[in-house]
Amino acid sequence: MVAESVARFERGDGKQLSMMALSTLLSTGGLEDGDWIGLVRDAGAEGVEALVYDVLGTGMLGEGTEQARQALRPAALRSVAYHELLVRVATTVVAEIEAAGVRALLLKGLAWGRLLYEQSYHRAGTDLDVLVEPGGIRAAAECLNGLGLEEVSYPWRNVSRQQVFVWRGAGASEVFVDLHEAISNRPLLTRVFPFEQLYAESMPVPGLAPEARTLGLSDAFLYGCAHRIGHSPEERRLIWLYDLHLLLGALGREGRLRETADRAVEKGLGTVCSRQSREAVEVFGSEAAEEFCRIMADRGSEDCAGLSGFLEVEGSFWRRLKLDLRGLPGLGAKRRYVREMLFPPIKYMLWKYPGWRRRQAPWLYVRRGWGGMRKLMGHGRGKGEGNCR
Repeated sequence: MVAESVARFERGDGKQLSMMALSTLLSTGGLEDGDWIGLVRDAGAEGVEALVYDVLGTGMLGEGTEQARQALRPAALRSVAYHELLVRVATTVVAEIEAAGVRALLLKGLAWGRLLYEQSYHRAGTDLDVLVEPGGIRAAAECLNGLGLEEVSYPWRNVSRQQVFVWRGAGASEVFVDLHEAISNRPLLTRVFPFEQLYAESMPVPGLAPEARTLGLSDAFLYGCAHRIGHSPEERRLIWLYDLHLLLGALGREGRLRETADRAVEKGLGTVCSRQSREAVEVFGSEAAEEFCRIMADRGSEDCAGLSGFLEVEGSFWRRLKLDLRGLPGLGAKRRYVREMLFPPIKYMLWKYPGWRRRQAPWLYVRRGWGGMRKLMGHGRGKGEGNCR
């Protein structure tokens, strides 16, 4: 019944009202069994309370939804209010950074909500990701400081390529702004997605500052695939897959699926993109994703850069490290990268292990080294690059 509703609920402009919410219903057996509590729980875990609230309000799921809708209402209203706050902060931040002569691109979240979703607050995310041009992060950080944002991260020099700031408003409201000087902390991916190419093919974000731009559709899809598979399975949020479903739909309407497939193979992401597209077909019945899979099957999924295994966080630590180092230019850069992995900045260590004092730093590094040894011996598993929505 729910699957049939997914197929029926198409809008005139080709968009869907975030059927990702209905996939959650499928995973809980639908509302026929009265499991509205499970629906509310899953919506909260995915951060899509407003989205599910709107879907339930259409009446397309029949009776038995009112309890779930009423339970979601407070969180849905908070999501809408937070979205408006995020829009104001994004508009100010982007305009200020561009005024300082630094080119910037918005990533994921708010930008994709504006481009792809029926209501942009369905995909606002919980923070603002801003990619700045090479060499521009210091000037961009000064802009955020000038706007009154507080830095809450402890920047690394080699391993991590981002700085985190927080905007605090009235009451307890706050917005985190992540400044990225590279699209990924993984050097090889930074080479796959050079900023100049991304910016040249970028597109404006509707409803924000005139300067606000985001990745073009093809680059957004390739980046979305790499971002999602770079997290362990339990961290791969359903909404990320729905993003890919919508991006493929937009590419299909523009007749650009073949172009995107060629680019995926060229960048070494053929296997990664094929796998994500197959999953979109299985979960959402995506016709565009199915067509993309057929195109990729015709081309073969050999990856010239061999990134598929590298992006899988369950893969060998040594293999990932080897490919990380391969993405760095020169022996000096490789040495600095390894040294910082072994001995992160002390401010980071004190943040990661609260309650410890600076004079206890040697023991903190011993603890980190022991944890790393256990991971190498197979007793632990690495995590992805964060969990931003």
